[in-house]
Amino acid sequence: MILRMAVHARRVGGAASLLAAAALATGCPAAQLGLNLDVKTDLVPGTEFGAVRTELFQESPVAASTATGRRDVPALRTDDFVMGQRVAEFPVATGAYWARIRLLASDGSTVAERIVSVRITASQSVTVVITRSCANLTCPAGQTCVGGACVDPGCTGAACSPECTAVTDCAAMAICATAQCLDGTCFYASRPGGCAAGEWCNPAVGCMRDTTAPDAGPSTDGGRMDGGGVVGMDAGPRDAGPGCVRDCGGRTCGDDGCGGSCGSCGAGTSCDGSGHCVCSPDCGGRSCGDDGCGGSCGSCGAGTTCDGSSCVCAPNCSGRSCGSDGCSGDCGTCGAGFTCDGSGVCQCGGLGAGCAAGSCCAPLACTGGACCRPVGETCGGASECCPGRACQLGVCCVVLGDGCSSDPQCCNGHNCLSGRCCVSVGMGCSSGAQCCTGVCTTGTCR
Repeated sequence: MILRMAVHARRVGGAASLLAAAALATGCPAAQLGLNLDVKTDLVPGTEFGAVRTELFQESPVAASTATGRRDVPALRTDDFVMGQRVAEFPVATGAYWARIRLLASDGSTVAERIVSVRITASQSVTVVITRSCANLTCPAGQTCVGGACVDPGCTGAACSPECTAVTDCAAMAICATAQCLDGTCFYASRPGGCAAGEWCNPAVGCMRDTTAPDAGPSTDGGRMDGGGVVGMDAGPRDAGPGCVRDCGGRTCGDDGCGGSCGSCGAGTSCDGSGHCVCSPDCGGRSCGDDGCGGSCGSCGAGTTCDGSSCVCAPNCSGRSCGSDGCSGDCGTCGAGFTCDGSGVCQCGGLGAGCAAGSCCAPLACTGGACCRPVGETCGGASECCPGRACQLGVCCVVLGDGCSSDPQCCNGHNCLSGRCCVSVGMGCSSGAQCCTGVCTTGTCR
């Protein structure tokens, strides 16, 4: 069947002429104010719908018995309904109005519709968005479909539908379509060059053969108007052309050339323009990682890594055995008495530092809970030597009466006898206990 309409009925040269024509059609005098209605839809004109019917009411269409104005315009494949197409201009006075816009199939049945309420205070233009998610959906009385949901006709903009707030909320469709979030609804437009010549993009299926092109018959076959009374379309068959021959040669999915299908694709795949099921990238809610088809959903910056769907901090302990890993964790802890320096290395204790066994830097020893210089090590004062030791001639030594293992450990040249430092015979003493042998008489060991 061929879709045709006189040009003046679809496009009037100026607003004034169309308003005057509307006044005659409705029996009302011409008004000074005008209401212009444009339609944006991702349903494909000339294929998924063939005409647009716009009705104007001065009360809710549920209660109204008669529209105060009506316009029928054909929808041709050359019409750009994605960017918006003017479908009606009405003369109006101030007050409340309702407009019902229906997308009609070639047999006059409703493919999708939307009702909007408009309050007129001055001449204005209103754009009505009708998405494919409303196709063949019937709402209860007093409601209208927006973004696949039945809502109050009086709502406006994104408040009408919670279907999306960003394009990432919209499901992935066929690769010939591109998604956008338009006034809170998921809107799928055909991607330029997404399908070959003689095909059209069905976002849910992929590229399909165009079966609506004129056939071998004349441009008008003389048939009667179809049952819905849509201007420009008759009820005749495909004129003098041959019957449709199904063609799925080399195709496993998509259109068979006769409005049917060559097959469907499984989950995670979609039909490409050549009729083959291909992987459908899925990056919904993902900023990095695999897109499910060997591609990427994005890359992460320096210092971060992908956890499978999001970029997170990447711990870095290279060359570090302690301290922060850069992501609120740590690279390890040091043993008792050791401290972690700024480069993440555990450092031994220095002179005077608190310690545990083995934690003091060589040659220091841990005695009494602090790092000190043992006997035989150079010193700058007795405070550097371990407890009970003295610093003589710049070396830590053992005082009289304390344990020793050799003479050089004892201070003042004293001897080491029987494991203790003592005074040898002939040297000064203050008690017999200090003498290695003999007794202390008149301050001398004898």
